[in-house]
Amino acid sequence: MTSQQHKTSMRFEEHFLSTLAANRFNCLEGNYDTFYRGKEPPKPSILRDIKNGFSEIFAAEDSLSAFKAKAAYLPSILKDKTLFYLSPKNYFRETLAKDKKFEFTYQKLNDAQSQELLVSLLAYRAMGFRKIRLPRNTAAYWEGIETARKLDTGLPAMSIPHLTWPLHCFDVKPLEFDMRVYTYTHAIAINFVQKQYIYSHNNVTVKVEPNDVVIDAGACWGDTSLQFACEAGPNGHVYAFEFAPNNLGMIRKNIEINPHLAKNITVVQHPVGAHAGKKMFFFENGPASRVASTKVDDRYIECKIMSIDRLVNDKNLARVDFIKMDVEGSELDALKGAEKTLRKFKPKLAICVYHKPDDYLTIPKYLDDLQLGYRFYMEHHTIFLGETVLFAVPDSRI
Repeated sequence: MTSQQHKTSMRFEEHFLSTLAANRFNCLEGNYDTFYRGKEPPKPSILRDIKNGFSEIFAAEDSLSAFKAKAAYLPSILKDKTLFYLSPKNYFRETLAKDKKFEFTYQKLNDAQSQELLVSLLAYRAMGFRKIRLPRNTAAYWEGIETARKLDTGLPAMSIPHLTWPLHCFDVKPLEFDMRVYTYTHAIAINFVQKQYIYSHNNVTVKVEPNDVVIDAGACWGDTSLQFACEAGPNGHVYAFEFAPNNLGMIRKNIEINPHLAKNITVVQHPVGAHAGKKMFFFENGPASRVASTKVDDRYIECKIMSIDRLVNDKNLARVDFIKMDVEGSELDALKGAEKTLRKFKPKLAICVYHKPDDYLTIPKYLDDLQLGYRFYMEHHTIFLGETVLFAVPDSRI
């Protein structure tokens, strides 16, 4: 067994502070996803000055008094702006106090790779893209995007409201999924090249398998639902939650161009949540559509929640094997509406935890408190903070 197969013996505090200290002098280039985020901001000149001349005089263990002594000769513009930034024990005190609560998640993650990822994500949130390079930023990431780009069929693109770019039709059969789908290049790279909803490391695999009954909570345009239908095969089935009208239109279009998968997908035209029948409101915004408890303005449309437990009851499902969730920050609420399903079937889980920082804690804590024997792993699929997935699998399914 390699060291990556074992949880680290470090505590979160030690690991987190050492990561912050080790990266505090970085001024990284090529660490910004211009496709998602637009033009890369210019490098701050103060960081460039630090990197070019002053980093070697500071040590991670510096006390504030030692730092002041060392910094006495620095130009005042540097000294004033970097005093706490360059002294980890002081500058990072507030950051650690805020993030120390993630000790629980850190200890619950079942391998060192997942623990390292959690620390990297929190360090990125604290310090930004100039300081922290996430593990996904490798040559393979960029090659995957180019691979996805080449799968464009060349058919006319489709435009839908709320998006600034059109959806292109991709044929992903070369990636071993017998399907075509209208989506965008990065979605193909993330879902079909990187395989976002498959965890496979160190002899542990969490994925949709043949004959599985799958719940796709947050189906958007149906690309993941079709992917799961391919994996589950003719004797499996996918229940796809989606409620935004334009997204539903794209799901229907994507199912239409894959008739061999159509009978294996049921679209559930509701947002997913804890309380079935509860009245909510949503503002349509493509893949970022989300629900709110009040009608904020006239753009918000009334809708009714469907819980996973209600779906299972209404459909009289004999089993649920896999649940994926990407519901724009409502994942914890949706899991609470699946408690009976979780207790009865103990499905494999792939839950997005990147919409709110506290999701790194509250979602594994909720699942662990159910005492169902889940083991936790974490994977990430962009070079910024998007697309972190918490995988949970009970011992019985490993």
